[in-house]
Amino acid sequence: WTPDAPDLARRCVEALDSGNTWHAAATSLTTMFRDGLATEATSNLVANLIETADDPADDAAPERDRPRRQRLMEILGRLMSLPSDDLQDRIDDLQGLATLLETEPTLLHQEVAFRLSTIDWASSADWTEAILGRVDGRPHAGMATSIALKKALEKANTSWEPADVLPACDRLIERDDPTASLLALAIATTAGPRSGWSELWRSRLRTLRTTGDPDVTAFALLNVTAKE
Repeated sequence: WTPDAPDLARRCVEALDSGNTWHAAATSLTTMFRDGLATEATSNLVANLIETADDPADDAAPERDRPRRQRLMEILGRLMSLPSDDLQDRIDDLQGLATLLETEPTLLHQEVAFRLSTIDWASSADWTEAILGRVDGRPHAGMATSIALKKALEKANTSWEPADVLPACDRLIERDDPTASLLALAIATTAGPRSGWSELWRSRLRTLRTTGDPDVTAFALLNVTAKE
């Protein structure tokens, strides 16, 4: 009923003097984005919050601490908290937002989470190369990406079966590097229990426990197929 509502909400979030009302504006903008009514306003907001630096005086200050960054992180978090079906309806919009996040290295974890939310798990394993390409050279991002992958799979659990994600798991195992192994482990420890820990998935877990990387082994050993 109010055609300019998305832009009004965007401006409220951007206005650092808006007080606590920006939280309500963020909620409204997220709802409008979900309904396909705020793609441009949301993209503009994310781009503006990325491009405009916080005042150095607001860096770990007693009253404020990087308010633009905080508002950006809340918007991104709200978008990622939308139900899986809603996210699937907004795949193109989410990919556009991921491209915006790609411009800021400190937002890599959020970017990857957005990209993972757009994957059709039942269609192909090609996404593995794209995700690994984004975290290449960022070894500490491997664990964050594996956590995001596990969350994405759990959130979209009605859209895939264990057999659907097996090719991606095997492709990652074949890479034989720690980051790929961590991603494979995220798949195996999500699909494995759903399969009742069939031998197919138990064999992948055994392989990941013997990659030669002690950290991957340690994480793999935290997951067990039968409780004592």
